[in-house]
Order: sequence, then structure tokens, then C-alpha cells
Amino acid sequence: MRKLFLLLLCGSLFAEEPLPPVAMATVKTATVPLPVIRLAEVPLPEIKLPEITTVTFVSDLSDLSDLSDKSDTLAIATVPVPKVVITTAADMTAVKELRETKTRLFRDQRNLIYDSTAAPGNVDFAAWLDLYKNHTPYTGAYIPLQDGVRMVAELRYPIDEKVLADNLTFYKSKGYNAVLITFDGSEEPYHLTALADKVTAAGLKVWYAFGGAEDLKLSVFIHPHKLQRLIAALAPKCAGMLLHWRRTSQHLLLQDRPFADFLIRSAREVNPDLQIIGESYFGKNAETKGKFAVTTSVPANSSGVLLQNVGYPFYNPAKVFDKLFAHLRDVPKLVLVLGEKPYYATRRRNKLSFEQNWQIKRSIEERFLAAGAAGTVTLHGDGSNGLYNRNHTDNLGATSR
Repeated sequence: MRKLFLLLLCGSLFAEEPLPPVAMATVKTATVPLPVIRLAEVPLPEIKLPEITTVTFVSDLSDLSDLSDKSDTLAIATVPVPKVVITTAADMTAVKELRETKTRLFRDQRNLIYDSTAAPGNVDFAAWLDLYKNHTPYTGAYIPLQDGVRMVAELRYPIDEKVLADNLTFYKSKGYNAVLITFDGSEEPYHLTALADKVTAAGLKVWYAFGGAEDLKLSVFIHPHKLQRLIAALAPKCAGMLLHWRRTSQHLLLQDRPFADFLIRSAREVNPDLQIIGESYFGKNAETKGKFAVTTSVPANSSGVLLQNVGYPFYNPAKVFDKLFAHLRDVPKLVLVLGEKPYYATRRRNKLSFEQNWQIKRSIEERFLAAGAAGTVTLHGDGSNGLYNRNHTDNLGATSR
């Protein structure tokens, strides 16, 4: 029997004739549809105000003023370029690679020359490089500028409690409704929140700006995590933010899109209703090669723009709006009010009392408001901010009236 089975098996495997077909049962497989993965749609905000970034050179200043003296313009102090010490071939390679990266990513090359932290091995700057390389453009929702902004600037840590209380009382009695708090990144979050609480307790709204002293050697590249913590603490207590102020103003820093987006995104994440104000600066900067120009940086959906370096009595507001800032005709404008002339109480002292100088500022405010400005930001001091007299600053918490 076993032999017969083997013969039959071998015959089947090696036979020249093919085996007869065998009917196979049909197996039907149930069709299972693949799941559809839908990514959550995040609607882009409606663009109420388009981005405005322009540089317009101004060759004729004679048509802006009602007076003959056109020499009153803010000067930028020159500072020595920091030396970079290269000791090894590896150092040289790192410096070369970083230089190429900085040239590719950053607009304001002058700022990088003077900023000693923009060097190989600096942790803070390395974090900014990573942020720039991985930048995702950000546009926040449009928040309209509140009517009648009359802001006084500025307040920063540390303070004299009595001086601050006296100044807040004075400005509140004169009709001001907001105070600008500024910081340079050296503070702690509780320093800023304490200042904000004092302003609020005085019945005034709080605005803020990231911008330290007007010194090119002062780095703006505070570690993003620390800067974000400061903003996260302060922004919820504020009505708005100025994107440019002193060290971060365009005469000292031409902000890149990643830099501005970081400031705006960090603020809006904790305060979606925060008003954002761009800047249009009349003067000189790293790109104008010593010539006067109007440099504008207004991100899309900004609430308005701050006009810098025109808040003097010798400028005609209507002419300034029509000649210098015609491209901002439809943008709500705040005007920085500076006083009779730059450094009127220190370097170019006019020998007037605080009250007399404030009356001049009030007149400037009224003239620009009558010409169509949406609001004003008025300096407490003469703009020198302690540069020529350490006792005379723009700090509401340090310099008395």
C-alpha cells in the first residue's frame, strides 16, 4: 500500500501531462475603508491692515517746518567696535561660518558688528539663530487702536516709590490715561508685574515695550526663553505694546521678521486682545548711509504706528503727515512728543522749569491731535535718559518734576 502511494505521488509530481484543474472556492474579503485624516483647519486672520515696510529718503527738509532752524535732530553716539580675538584655526572656521550665517539671516549687519554676544559659542545668540532658521511667519488678529491714547513714557525698574507716586498723580490730573513700561531683559518677571500693578492702581492703563538704553553695545538678543517669560508675565496686564523703543527702534535696530514675529506671537499667546503698534522713524539708520529717511516697519494687522523724531514745535504737523508719512494716511498714528528740542534740560538746556517744558509738550500734543493723530506718547524727560545727567532721566520712577 505504501509503495502504491509513493508511485501515485511521484506520478503526479513528474508526469509530463498537466494536472487537471481543481476548482477553488472564492474567498471574499470585506472592504474596509481607510480612515480619512483631516488636519484641523486654522483660519488665517483677515488682513485689516497690510504689512508696510518701506524706506523713503528725504532730501528737502525745508517744507516740513514753520521755522528756519532745521538743526534740531537727534544724534546717535558713535561707539567703538568690539574686538574679536581669534586664537586657533578652529576658532577661525567657526567665526567664518557664523559670519556667513549672520549675513544670510539678518538685515541689520551694523547691529551684529557692535553686539559682542553675536559670537560663536554664545548660548543666547545660538538660540536666536535656531529661531531664525526655523521661523514660521505669524500674523495676529487685527485689534483696533483704542480712541484717545494719551500715554506718558516711560517707567522702568528700579524705582523710587515716592517719586513714582507723585508723577503718576501729576499725569493723571493732566488727562493722561496710559503709562509705557519698558525693559531690557535684565529684570525679573515680578519686577515688571509690580510696576504694572502700581500703574493700574493709579487709574492708568499699562502699555509696554522691549527696548533698553540707546547703546549699540547693549544686546537685544536676550535668550528667547527669558524674554518670553518676561512678556508672559507683563502682557496680560497691558492694553498694548510698542514694537520699537530706544534700543529696538529702527535707528539702532532694523528688526527682521523673525524678531518682530517672536515679540508679537509671545504677547498674543497670553493676551489675544493686545494692541500692537509698529514704527515709522524719521532720521538715519544702518542702511541710510548718513542721509535722512523715513523707515517704516508696520506688521500686518497692527493696530497703528508710532511716528518717531517729529514731535517738536518746529515741525508743522499737517506738512509732516502729508510729506513724510503720506504712505500711512489710512493707518492710526501715535506721535512721540519730545519737547522744545532734543535734550532741552541737559545737553541743550533751555533753562525752563519742568512746568514750562511740559506746557510746550502739551502744545505739541494738541497740534498733532488737531492735524489728525489718533493719540500721543509723551516723554517724561528730555530724551537724554541719563546720558548727560544721571539724575535727569525719562523714568517716571526715578526723576521727579
